[in-house]
Amino acid sequence: MNQETNTAAIIRYRHDPQLDFDTPIYRFVPWRWLEDLLVDGNLTLVRPESWDDPYELIHHPIQVRVTDKHGTQAQKVLDGSDFQVFSQSWTTKSMADTMLRAYSRLTAKNPENDTEHLAFTPTHHATEAIQISTTIGKLQAALRVGLENTAPFEFLYMIKVAYMPEEDLAQRVVSTYAHGPDTGKDPDCVASLLSVKRDAYEAENEVRPIVLLNDAAKDLSLLKIKIKPQFLIDSISIDPRIGSHKIAGSHIHDYGQRYALLEKWGFASKVKKSHLYSVSPFFDALLDLDAPDCNLSEQSKARWRAFLAQHQ
Repeated sequence: MNQETNTAAIIRYRHDPQLDFDTPIYRFVPWRWLEDLLVDGNLTLVRPESWDDPYELIHHPIQVRVTDKHGTQAQKVLDGSDFQVFSQSWTTKSMADTMLRAYSRLTAKNPENDTEHLAFTPTHHATEAIQISTTIGKLQAALRVGLENTAPFEFLYMIKVAYMPEEDLAQRVVSTYAHGPDTGKDPDCVASLLSVKRDAYEAENEVRPIVLLNDAAKDLSLLKIKIKPQFLIDSISIDPRIGSHKIAGSHIHDYGQRYALLEKWGFASKVKKSHLYSVSPFFDALLDLDAPDCNLSEQSKARWRAFLAQHQ
């Protein structure tokens, strides 16, 4: 981890040397949380143990047995961290079909009346998400400012997740815990446990901010950091299936209602329409049958010459 030159920053702010601070990063945010981000200015980090992947290694106990040539033996159970750890997942990959379907689930019908089409509200469409973008540098800067007023704050890391087979992941865990019986007190070791995942998740291309707090935060389930969303967010993309897709047989037409709410909150200028499901472009190709670099077979050329003869 690179450490910054300012003496205070050396203690508290560290980043992965692989990271380019100008790299765009993206995150899906459900509508039910969006007002808290855009209007109230809260960036919410969670405890990694709440994530679905059971191989998130913070607070994953491991028994370490130690011996030496004299036959002395001892053991200790380590669980990853003496800090209160909070994090958040971003990706370097822009709008992708598999991630969109995983993180944004559209709703067309009223659950209380399945013949009624639901008008858009963040409550009725709580599982639907928008995608926001920023850069690694802007995210780190926003977090640094917000964490200045967070009393239990100890360290902030910006890391790029590495993906590896399960056997290599196990070896990484062993080598991390091999630093000593007080590994959980070493912030670099704690952050390193969140910098690796199984290669089954490689498509996610994750970048993670990791915040370490002291025990004054032990009762927190969420960490809300005050940020300036107009500074942080570069663009907002509404789910591109809106207006062009069917859910349970019903068209979802209310793109305008979603846009109007973002406009009400002051973010209309940030909205960028995704073209993930746009109509395919018209491609124009020129075939010069007598060009020296024409690599068509003689049979293909003959078919095209017959076509030309018919249209002279």
